[in-house]
Amino acid sequence: MTFSDYFHPIDFSSREKLPTNSPLAKAVELIGSFQSPNVLLKDVQGGNTANHPIPIFHFPTIADNGAFRYNLIPDKLNLPYIMINMNSNDYLMTVAHEMGHAMDHLLKVHFMGSSSVSSTKKIYASEYDIDPLQPWWTAVQQTAAYKQIQAMDLGALAAEPCRSENLLFATRRETFACSFAQFIALKSGDPKFIAHLDARRTSRSGQKDRYWQSADFLSINTTLEHLFSEIGW
Repeated sequence: MTFSDYFHPIDFSSREKLPTNSPLAKAVELIGSFQSPNVLLKDVQGGNTANHPIPIFHFPTIADNGAFRYNLIPDKLNLPYIMINMNSNDYLMTVAHEMGHAMDHLLKVHFMGSSSVSSTKKIYASEYDIDPLQPWWTAVQQTAAYKQIQAMDLGALAAEPCRSENLLFATRRETFACSFAQFIALKSGDPKFIAHLDARRTSRSGQKDRYWQSADFLSINTTLEHLFSEIGW
C-alpha cells in the first residue's frame, strides 16, 4: 500500500471519484508514490471501522490554497479530509504540503498507537518529543532559514495577517509539512514540481520563507530519508 492509496481524490460538487488523469489525482499519485506506510486506514481514523480513504478535493476558495482537517467527535463519521485550490500556480506544493500533514498524522499513529488519535487533540507526531523525529527537528533548527526567522521580531510579524503561521516556521507541524513537501519535490525530480518549489522559495508573497534553499535543506533531506528508511516506509 503506497501513501497515495490513503487518499480518495474526489469532485467537490458531485462527490464522485476523479478520473486518474485529472490534475489532482495525478498529483496525489506522484506525491504518494515514494512511501509505503503500514498504518491501517481504520487506525488513521481513530478506530473508525468504515475504513474509508482520506477524501482530497478541489476547493477553489480555501484560504492559503489548502488545508488538512480532522474532527475528533466520538461516535461520528468525521473523517480526516484535505481541501486544495488547484487553480494556484504552484498547486503541486500545496498538495504535497497538505499530504505532509497527513503523513505527520500517520507517523503519530505509528509511534503512539491508534488509541492516541481519539484521546488527544494533538494529531501530529511533530507536536510531541518523539525520539525518531528529533534528528529532523535538530536539523531544522540548524538551518540558516530557521535561524533567520527566529531572529526576527515575531511579535510584530504575528500582527500582520499575511506574515503569521503561514509564513513562519512557527510550529513544528507546519515545519514538518514544509519539510515533507520540499523532500518529495526534490525526490521526484519532476521539472514541474521543482518549478513549483522554486516559485515558493523565491517569489510567493507571504510564504517565501517557508521553504529552504538547496544547500540549506541538505541536512533535513538526510534526516527524512533516514526516518522513512528506519521504519520501513
